[in-house]
Amino acid sequence: NVGFGILEIAIPVLVLTRLHQGPAAVGFLWGLLGVGGLAATLVAGRIKTEGRERQLMLGSILVQAVALIALPFAQAYWVVAVVMFVSGVSSGPFDISMFTLRQRRTAPAWFGRAFAVSMSLNFVGTPIGSALAGPLIGVSLNVALWAAVAFALVAGVFPLLTIPQVEEEPAASPRSARSTPS
Repeated sequence: NVGFGILEIAIPVLVLTRLHQGPAAVGFLWGLLGVGGLAATLVAGRIKTEGRERQLMLGSILVQAVALIALPFAQAYWVVAVVMFVSGVSSGPFDISMFTLRQRRTAPAWFGRAFAVSMSLNFVGTPIGSALAGPLIGVSLNVALWAAVAFALVAGVFPLLTIPQVEEEPAASPRSARSTPS
């Protein structure tokens, strides 16, 4: 999410300064991202992902990263619009895969705690990326856009490196564990 945090600042700068569009054009792009994400989530939610989650997450990240490569070269508004739509579409399969895998591999007694911690960790990258965006844009808008691409590509390895391919033994319930969540 660090790369996405960079984009939250860099996309408006790109649209307002390089492409000479107004605030409504920026808002439309974020809406387009949402429309793509909603459509893809509705479709991906109907597809069986069990056993393929890691690959779907990697594929989603790579699709987004490849789309983002167009941003440093963008000289037309429609290019940014396509990138935003594709980024939204790529988020649908990722989210469905991540959340179904997380739910299936988490003992029901741990759902609340596990999901709260996970969502907090998922979110923390966005403000970090936004904080990095200002100094990066100060160097060059393209530096910031390439940094977003780089963070997206690096994120692609995490599902493969951090998520076991096969399910491990079910997690102990809070009642049977020595230390229980509070």
